[in-house]
Order: sequence, then structure tokens, then C-alpha cells
Amino acid sequence: LLLTLLFAIAAIAVRPTLEVDESLPGAPPDATALLSFSILAITLAFMCIAGGVGLWAIRFSTARESRRRVGRFVDELAGLQDGILTVDRNGQTIGSNPALRRLAGRPVARNDALAAVFPCLTPDDVRLLLNPRDAHEIERPMTTPEGAARTLRFRSQPAEDMLALFVSDVTVRRTEEKRQEQQARFQLMGRIANGVAYDFNTLLCGIASHGSLILNETGSI
Repeated sequence: LLLTLLFAIAAIAVRPTLEVDESLPGAPPDATALLSFSILAITLAFMCIAGGVGLWAIRFSTARESRRRVGRFVDELAGLQDGILTVDRNGQTIGSNPALRRLAGRPVARNDALAAVFPCLTPDDVRLLLNPRDAHEIERPMTTPEGAARTLRFRSQPAEDMLALFVSDVTVRRTEEKRQEQQARFQLMGRIANGVAYDFNTLLCGIASHGSLILNETGSI
């Protein structure tokens, strides 16, 4: 807006120079017309450039203010159990709720890189989560500063000029799933062992019966 006003003032200032026939009385009419047209074209071109720069500045400032407001809103979401982290297209932190900071086990500041907040994420994981077109979900193990092992699930949701990451602690759920898998495996092994023992017992019964018959026939002879 400021550049547009400056170039508008410049256009008003050069208006007297457009009357070249008065300032240059001895110049030919064609030269005066060409000079007037050149000055007018240059002035309009600079005004268009100023307008384009002004529109870009307005769009940039609006997007920046929008990200700042979203970041402040996310920072105040203290009633959620899952962590929420908003980042820009470059993976720089915009906002994080208290649950996310607890899951990260460290303070999270503005403009922190996603890989710095969660070192368990590989560069491929970061590129996958920062995909601006599709949502993705991954799970990665993480060791807390106290030495406890946890499993975190990351879900990305792209927006127009930022991304929202939802982080959940699924350690208990994954431990329960592993326990159920082991229990199901042991039950399957028990059923197989029971079937094998039953079949082996059947074979032993047949062998014992035939052995008794052979002994009886041998004794009778």
C-alpha cells in the first residue's frame, strides 16, 4: 500500500512534464508526443509493479497473521489428551498444545524443526508427514529423557499454508495387542500340541492292542 501511494505521488509529480510542448517549445510534435507517451507508460508500469508488490505484501502479511493466530489458539488447547502440533510447509513449528509438549518431553518453541521436536522421526518420515496433498499416519518408538520406551502415532492433516500433526501415545494399546497376539499364539500352539498328543495316543493304543494280540497268539502256540 505504501509503495502504491508513493508511485501515485510520483505520477502526480511528473504530470507537468507531460506537457512537453510547453516545456520544450522548439521540439517537433512527434518527439513531444513520443516523450509524453514514454513518460506515461513508464509511470503506469511502475504503478503496476507497485500494485503487484503491494498485493504480495498483503497476502504474505495475512498468511503470517493467520498462522500466528492459529499457533496461539493451539497453544491454549490444554484439555486434550492427544498432542497437536501445527507446522508450516518447511516443518517449522507454529504452535503446540501442552499435551504435545508432554509427549515430546522437552520445551517446544516457535520455529523449531519437526525433526528437532521428535528425534525419532527420520528424514523420510518428515517428508512423508509434510506432504502438502495427502494425509499420512506412521508409528515410531521413542525413548523419553527418563529412559522409558513409548510408541507414538503421528497423523498429518494438510491445510492451505500449514499442516496439523496429531500425536498420540499408543504404548498401552500396542502392548495389549502384543500380549493378545502372544496369547493367541500360545493357544494355537496348545491346540496343535493337543492334536499331536491325541494322534500319538491313538497310535500307541493301536500298537499296544496289536502287541497284545501278538503275545496271545504266541502264548497259544
